[in-house]
Amino acid sequence: MFGQKQAIGKEGEQIAEKYLKRNGCKILERNYRCPTGEVDLIVADRKVIVFVEVKTRRGTGYGPPAHAVTAGSGEGRASSGAASSGARSATRARRSRRTPSAATSSSPGASVYNRSMTHATRLSFFVLMAGLAFTPLPAQAQTPDTGLIGVGANLGVLFPDARQEKTITVDGQAEWYLSPRISVRGLLGWASPGFENRTEDHFRRITFLFNGVYNWEYVQWHPYVTAGAGAYFVRQTFDGRDDPDSETRGGINFGGGVEYFTGQMTSVKAEGRFDIVSHPPGLPDATGFTITIGLKRYF
Repeated sequence: MFGQKQAIGKEGEQIAEKYLKRNGCKILERNYRCPTGEVDLIVADRKVIVFVEVKTRRGTGYGPPAHAVTAGSGEGRASSGAASSGARSATRARRSRRTPSAATSSSPGASVYNRSMTHATRLSFFVLMAGLAFTPLPAQAQTPDTGLIGVGANLGVLFPDARQEKTITVDGQAEWYLSPRISVRGLLGWASPGFENRTEDHFRRITFLFNGVYNWEYVQWHPYVTAGAGAYFVRQTFDGRDDPDSETRGGINFGGGVEYFTGQMTSVKAEGRFDIVSHPPGLPDATGFTITIGLKRYF
């Protein structure tokens, strides 16, 4: 019987942790012990440290789970004590935290109740009393997370071969996250640089790339590196003359950039990319360097 209660409690804590991660919280401590007791979870919600006490019940016949936690109960005293004795430990954990990898749970979900308290040092803490009644979890996701798709549009400048003029480039991308740190993306771009001293003639290119991406997290800032290969559909266009046939060339690319999250599911980004493209003798070179800025939305 005792083992069964422990298993139910452990499952409840796991559901609560996944719920918090999905809503953008960072896990700092699990089962934190202090002189007044134990706190199930300590998390960071942006600039606020949250002390979480989890109560799990199979149903509501004995009342909502949150009713088991009050300011005078053992759990309430433990949370209050942790606010005093655990703040420095939680802060250290926050600075050295590893990025959590949230996963979609098929387990039943949670009803969550909040109550707030103020710490003597004027740092506000909130005790989140998570009552778990096994109802479906919300679908909101942490960013970036496994299985998310990011869609974006970019505008920039292409610096082509010296015999061509720099020009504006536009592209769109779709990115799928294999994990919070690793993703694959497809990119479709367009540019049409003019030839040096012949600006009425152009070397139009449509770029179709597949890349792997690895990113790091520093709060809202996510620097990343990328590398891949693709097809480059190029064609010379002449003013007043017939255009030659288009060509399809292969190439590789590598680069890096930084993404800044303006919201949980939106970001702005800047990237530099170098494309090395096959170059048939006697024809224009499609190799070049591209700098872009853009917007990105997660789904």
